[in-house]
Amino acid sequence: MRKALCLTLALAMALGGANAPARGAAASVDAMVLDGNYTEALAAAEKIVQADPDNLEAYLLKARIRIMALSEANRLLNEMVAEDVDQAPNRAEYMSALKALYAQAGLTLTIPFSPDYAAAEEINAEGGYPLNLSTALWLGNPGDAGTMLNGVFAAQGGWIYYVDPQNGYSLWKMPVGGGARQQVLNEMTASLNVAGDWIYYRAVNENSAIYKIRTDGSGKTLVTADSCVTLCVKDDWIYYDNAAEKNVLYTVNIDGTQRRSLGRQGVLHFLSDVYLYYSSEDEKTLYRMHIWDFSETVLLKKQWHITPVLLDGRIYYTSDNKGMIIRSMLPDGKGSEDFLRYDGKIYRYAFLNHWFFLSTRASDGNEVILRYDAEGRKDPVQISDTSTEAFCTDALGNLYFLNNNGLYLIHSEDGTAEKIG
Repeated sequence: MRKALCLTLALAMALGGANAPARGAAASVDAMVLDGNYTEALAAAEKIVQADPDNLEAYLLKARIRIMALSEANRLLNEMVAEDVDQAPNRAEYMSALKALYAQAGLTLTIPFSPDYAAAEEINAEGGYPLNLSTALWLGNPGDAGTMLNGVFAAQGGWIYYVDPQNGYSLWKMPVGGGARQQVLNEMTASLNVAGDWIYYRAVNENSAIYKIRTDGSGKTLVTADSCVTLCVKDDWIYYDNAAEKNVLYTVNIDGTQRRSLGRQGVLHFLSDVYLYYSSEDEKTLYRMHIWDFSETVLLKKQWHITPVLLDGRIYYTSDNKGMIIRSMLPDGKGSEDFLRYDGKIYRYAFLNHWFFLSTRASDGNEVILRYDAEGRKDPVQISDTSTEAFCTDALGNLYFLNNNGLYLIHSEDGTAEKIG
């Protein structure tokens, strides 16, 4: 508003040859504008016009006051929206409708971005934890043939980001451990990675192209139109398997530039430190590739396997050896060990404190989640009469599971599960 002073003083100079009352009127306009009294300032400017109807600057002053009044009103409107947006019951729906209202009025919507993380130390260098990248939701019943959404959970700092099957598989966020949740994007999403201010994902209904969107739901941007299956983010780079080229592995900068093939073909599982882990499409070979030197690719395992994941410093995977068995090995492929044999179909598994959790379809056909003592792995306790293909973890080490019934938190004290979303 103080810019108004320069405007009216300039007018006073232009009125230098006019009478004293005109100069006094200009000074009064200054005071009114500085106080935000635009209606009174406009009336005073009109009197200046009446006193000197041939002075162009007087007419321009009226326009400038009106523009300043509109700018101030727009600023106050944006401030109100910025305050209300996080309290609205459905942020994404609110923002979509609001943008339409602004567009109809010819206004510009400006909401300052506020990051979710509290300190720089909370920012992920790797956008998806290995356990979270292996998560999956089926558009149907677990184990049925159909479409699978993978990478349906991500975490950073004090927040978790997940795909909600009860709301069209759209993208939501929530404080760790549960709390008031907010919709980030009202679209079907998968392969979630969160790093700093951005969530990277594949847009399922847009040919699985790779997009990014800020954690507050603003700034949706296409990174690459390549149709991907899985993506992993590390620093300023995205690694993904390109479905349009028979799952050839690719990398692209997070700004969409420097796209190139890695010269390998396979199913990408996860990224850890400086290594990508991927399998051949027949799932009979498991590889590790160095992301700084793609030629440094090592065959870790030549055995049929599914759902490899890095847990507590070891790679666990499910195989078949006269029945389903979970095996583990070191990240370099050495030290292979049998971990647990199970008479039934194994979906997913995870650790929390001294417990091991196993999601299964038992031999009697029932789908359950079992809790074992991680050391003895005997006498399991059923904690749920449902199954999951998505055990997931946040930055604080909390364990969750997600299925078509919603999001559950597993309590570290007693190993029980509570629905939180």
